[in-house]
Amino acid sequence: SHFILDPTTEAGRAERAELAQIMESYRLLSFTGCVGSLDATHVKWEKCDKEWKWRCNGKEGYPTVAFQCVVSHTRRVYHVSKAFCGAENDLTTIRKCDEIRDALFNKYKDVEFVLYDAAGNPFVVKGAYFLSDNGYPDWRSLIRPINEPQSNSEVYFAEFAESVRKDIECFFGITKARWRFLKNAIQYHSPTAISNAFR
Repeated sequence: SHFILDPTTEAGRAERAELAQIMESYRLLSFTGCVGSLDATHVKWEKCDKEWKWRCNGKEGYPTVAFQCVVSHTRRVYHVSKAFCGAENDLTTIRKCDEIRDALFNKYKDVEFVLYDAAGNPFVVKGAYFLSDNGYPDWRSLIRPINEPQSNSEVYFAEFAESVRKDIECFFGITKARWRFLKNAIQYHSPTAISNAFR
């Protein structure tokens, strides 16, 4: 529960003001209504026990743990999930991540923003969204790049969406470079200890 969004409390008013700043930064990038970028990162788990290995061995070819994260364009972190087994993909983990699904479907459902139609007429849209990659489900609250663009405008949109979504990729790169715990293989045995240390 990172955003209370209750205007009757001081904390809620502060969070609404912060949300307005985030949305303004994305509006300037032509993604009006966006509240952050969503993605998962995998971290190598050196001390993975035998009982976990088959669940954590994914596309990397070695055991990993995965974390779902939400960051703003300024790379401020707003959510880090619990640790998931590395064999699970984004589609699976997003369905198991209650906090992010709550943000996608409940917390931001009443957030309003203005868009314009082809004739330049404004209309109000309700419900903010996150930028994600194509590994995530096709939900209304997730904007993904077009997988197989068929026109120049679709190619432009796909490339532009990917360039804006790089904020979370940069966050993962900076975080792993800064902390030796993440740069090298994790030496903890307990998934709970890994989850707590990452968060």
